[in-house]
Amino acid sequence: MRPLPGPRTIMRGSTALLATVACCAPALASASTPDHRHHHHQLPWQVLCAKARAKRPHLKCDLDHRPGAAARLAPMQDPTLTQYSTPTSPSGPTGITAGPDNALWFTAIGRLTTGGTITEYSTPTSDSQPADITTGSDGALWFTESQGNNIGRIATDGTVTEYALPNAGEFPWGITAGPDGALWYTAIGTNVIGRITTAGVITEYSIPTANATSVSIVPGPDGALWFTEPFGGNLGRITTGGVITEVPTTATATEPILLTNGPDGNLWFTDGAGYIGKATTSGTVTEYPVSGSYTYPWGIITGSDGQLWFADSGTTQLRSIDTSGTLTGTFDLPDRGANPLELATGSDGNLWMTENGVDKIAKIVL
Repeated sequence: MRPLPGPRTIMRGSTALLATVACCAPALASASTPDHRHHHHQLPWQVLCAKARAKRPHLKCDLDHRPGAAARLAPMQDPTLTQYSTPTSPSGPTGITAGPDNALWFTAIGRLTTGGTITEYSTPTSDSQPADITTGSDGALWFTESQGNNIGRIATDGTVTEYALPNAGEFPWGITAGPDGALWYTAIGTNVIGRITTAGVITEYSIPTANATSVSIVPGPDGALWFTEPFGGNLGRITTGGVITEVPTTATATEPILLTNGPDGNLWFTDGAGYIGKATTSGTVTEYPVSGSYTYPWGIITGSDGQLWFADSGTTQLRSIDTSGTLTGTFDLPDRGANPLELATGSDGNLWMTENGVDKIAKIVL
């Protein structure tokens, strides 16, 4: 285990992400290196939220708003929530995934056993701001360093290796393991989808829509990779050979953010415009409105109950929707300003979620 670094600035939210959105464009018209002076008080989700306010002026882009009781849809049975605080604070956990060692791994880089024991690790590049994390085909964890401009690899024994990206200011964010054994990532600053082999060989492919701000990427059920374009208003599909197709979404002021595979064989995604979306692999998109004036969905995953569960950063809630598009439950999180972001299923079958604003990881028993 590497020694922990000294005090550092943590950018909250999917922080590094939208900080680049804020600085690197008229609305992302430039791929220049982010101006870090303006990042420390603005969350990534807040930048996308500000875009959504163009059509939803009542939307509150802060961490402390909670809806009134009338906006709460009670689930048939509330899930049980247990929270674990990170030893280092601020840590700003963002991404989370199940590791090959039956533990949860999250960014900033940490390992959490299903029994609640946390071990933290540092990266060779200081203040690299790890964003997203996934398990690779080589049995290691791979992650993006949004400020370090690297793709990182950490073995389950804590050994970290970094691979520099080919261009300055790439601002890598989402990452996933592809069906070809390589890792695939999104780079907001240079508007590309990247592929890195487990040996560290990197290839990048340009997204057709300029300034698309791709945040999330997942392997689809069709053998391709699918990704979101919040500023492009599209979903993207890329084959393992690098051929990209874009699929427009349907909602007004659409802002697709995070993707997951649903229990019905379709792709499901959160939309910052206040929707949960479903996309077939043939490109048919359906979106379902989320109740509540202040909703701002972020992470989404399929639960053990067959529902889609999503983190609502705007209302500080965990919510669920079934495959027919019916909202089935809303669960208030205990901490104001929790900023719930990403979700993963652990080896114990429970959901695990990062609470970026309060430096906690939550275990959710459905």
